[in-house]
Amino acid sequence: MPVTNIMKHSILAAALTMSALCVSPAGAQSAINWNGVYVGGYAGYAWSTNEGTDIGDSAGFPWRNIGERFSNKANGFTGGVQGGFNVQRGALVWGLEADLGYLGMKGSGQWSSYPDYIGTDSSFAATLRGRLGVASHNTLFYFTGGAIVADLNNKVSLNNAQWESNFTGAQWGWTVGAGVEWALNAHWSLKTEYVYYSLGAENVATNNSCVTGDCYFKTNSTGSIVRIGLNYRFAAP
Repeated sequence: MPVTNIMKHSILAAALTMSALCVSPAGAQSAINWNGVYVGGYAGYAWSTNEGTDIGDSAGFPWRNIGERFSNKANGFTGGVQGGFNVQRGALVWGLEADLGYLGMKGSGQWSSYPDYIGTDSSFAATLRGRLGVASHNTLFYFTGGAIVADLNNKVSLNNAQWESNFTGAQWGWTVGAGVEWALNAHWSLKTEYVYYSLGAENVATNNSCVTGDCYFKTNSTGSIVRIGLNYRFAAP
């Protein structure tokens, strides 16, 4: 996907710039005071891979084949609110950020030639992340990482939806990424950011679809979010 390649280059550029600034303190002077609490909003695009694995019923009998996998590609709009704080010491800036918003990814994937699917219909996502970066003039280059919770609503449908599983619901995982933030003045700033996430495995069950009753599937989800945001910082000029 072209967006993925663009963000990979952006992250690499941010990393190289931060490295250069760290070894050249004279070039890393910040013209903006990044200290303080901030709030804002964001909008962007998200995409993911969601996979289901046949793990069979309680007696070990599978729906198709134990260990067989099928997946989908889901994508959609994301947007919401964010807030956090920065602490600046020289050119080094660190802090904590939280966000909460709508995650509109949808997708479905068929299992080989069988009329069996895994579907995704997400609704929200929230993260709590640390940020560590280097400020240069009016620009902040940073890395970010922490925890994520997302309601992906993954579901398995078997035999043209004759049997359907429960939804996975909210899932916890980890996220890591990088971004660049530009100070427009002493209070307002604009940022662009990429984060990758991985959510823990969740099991779903389809009622009475296997030999001894419920058939179980393990789901795994990974994805990416690219977004832009606008922040208002309450620090004094």
